[in-house]
Amino acid sequence: PLLQYPSFSETAELRLPTSRPSTMHMLQAAARDGYAVGGFNVYNLEGVLAVVAAAELACSPAIIQILPASLRLQGGVGGAALVAAALAAISSSSVPLSLHLDHACASADLDQALELGVHSLLADFSAE
Repeated sequence: PLLQYPSFSETAELRLPTSRPSTMHMLQAAARDGYAVGGFNVYNLEGVLAVVAAAELACSPAIIQILPASLRLQGGVGGAALVAAALAAISSSSVPLSLHLDHACASADLDQALELGVHSLLADFSAE
């Protein structure tokens, strides 16, 4: 038999600040109320839109994850455009979403992501 976990839509109302939720707030609410928040790596606008549509269809929060290589697309211009498009999709979503930079190994990538407005990041210096 499969384990059944409550979904976001079946639990108590997500109690978050009035601004868009941070990744940390989303994960704290999920831990408190017993549901999971999926994180999905995207590489282009179509991926962003697919995650947003799926999260809204499921009435579930989600984390849209980009990789450092995505920030460097077309000399950084493509990465800035991808982040801007993701943030716009997140701001108009009917469910809590956040944008996360996943496994950044360079300080420049971390700085750029924060400047562009990414909500959270994972600094991965394990190879050093």
